Amino acid sequence: MSNHSMHSHTDFLLITLSYLIAATSAYIAIELARRVNRAAPRSKHLWLIAGGSVLGLGIWSMHFVAMLGHKTLNEATYSFPLVFLSAVIAVVGCILGFYIVSRGMSRQSFLVGGFLMGSAIAGMHYVGMYALQGMTLQFHAGYVLTSILIAIFASWTALWIGFFSSYAKQDMLVQTKVFFAFVMGVAIFGMHHVGMMGLEFQTVASFETNRVIEPTLLVTLVSTVTLFLFLAFFASVLLDLQLRKRDLIQATILESTEDGVVTTNREGQLQYANSRFHAFFPISNTSLAAYHPNLRPDVPEHTKQIIHVEDQILEVVNHPLQGEKLDQTLWFFRDVTDQTTSLQLIEHLAFHDRLTDLPNRDKVGLYINEQIKRQIPISCLYISIDRWQFLSDMLGHAGVNHLLLQISDRLQKTIHPQDVLARIESSEFLIVLSDERSSLATQGRKMLHGFSTTV
Repeated sequence: MSNHSMHSHTDFLLITLSYLIAATSAYIAIELARRVNRAAPRSKHLWLIAGGSVLGLGIWSMHFVAMLGHKTLNEATYSFPLVFLSAVIAVVGCILGFYIVSRGMSRQSFLVGGFLMGSAIAGMHYVGMYALQGMTLQFHAGYVLTSILIAIFASWTALWIGFFSSYAKQDMLVQTKVFFAFVMGVAIFGMHHVGMMGLEFQTVASFETNRVIEPTLLVTLVSTVTLFLFLAFFASVLLDLQLRKRDLIQATILESTEDGVVTTNREGQLQYANSRFHAFFPISNTSLAAYHPNLRPDVPEHTKQIIHVEDQILEVVNHPLQGEKLDQTLWFFRDVTDQTTSLQLIEHLAFHDRLTDLPNRDKVGLYINEQIKRQIPISCLYISIDRWQFLSDMLGHAGVNHLLLQISDRLQKTIHPQDVLARIESSEFLIVLSDERSSLATQGRKMLHGFSTTV
């Protein structure tokens, strides 16, 4: 029986490979954690299981590659149930850590999730060590405690990067993810080797022959898992590139449109707004209704509204976003100031006299019909200028126009603001009195008094 220490006799290539596996696992875990953080409820659990499984299997693979790198263990065999149990502990612990944090997104869930994940990683390490057959193990308590603390802090780092950091809320550069992955790789790698530094073992005769994994079989198993991790790594990179391309195209389309585009949730809270929308509304708000009282979340679908924002007239249309468990509303804001102003001008010219700007025959006809439909009493006073042709010949075009403006101005001053004065012909006017506000005789006296008053 001989006593051995793990301070020396290592295979540099395998030890380097174990570190690369740890860093690669950390990279993929960061990527998948961000997917968990951003995913829709339907796919969130899929990304959560994938992220936790990849990180757990990666650390498990790193552990046994590093074990194979210790030359003093070249002839060692491993208990299959304990090897399998160590993988389960690592995977379940990482998945639970991701789940606790993604569900709570609080300081308490961060601390609990990281502690659970780190404890599972450390548990995987020591269960994997006890899988060694034909030897007794002795651990230095200080090294064991230090390795557990490193595992917990490495887990907190992973969860912070993936869920709470500014990088989790915006696009992260590949270089940044690689940097964090290497830092986490150092922590995971360091946890393993600190634990190994405190290990001393003695070889003893072993009579167990069933359920034992030979080193060559373990190499095959670990190589398969490692290959899977690297394939997942390249798949995540390709997926990231495709998603970035898709997001870039969508962002370019939404930013290049002349319409303001907004998405809101069921409560009317803003989830996305393009730059054109912010040009319409320079002041930022979290609720769409805060921009205008008509923009409420309970507005019927496909409703077209016209709202006034300072000197702008905006046409607003809302469309529901449904399917894939989406419960959002898409809003389009279009500037129709010029079109509306032009239409209003055309309508005004069609229903008003060019010279006096009074309503014309068509306009007053529509008004009278509307009052009749509403059963509002009305009376009409017709005014005609005598000897119009004589006045036209005597005063000329400019003089007659000036006379018509004087007449319309004096007539307008004699009526109530809610009554209507219209020019129905070149020399004819009509006053429409509503609600029996005043009799025709009273209005006639006001009109005669207005004409007899000198300016």
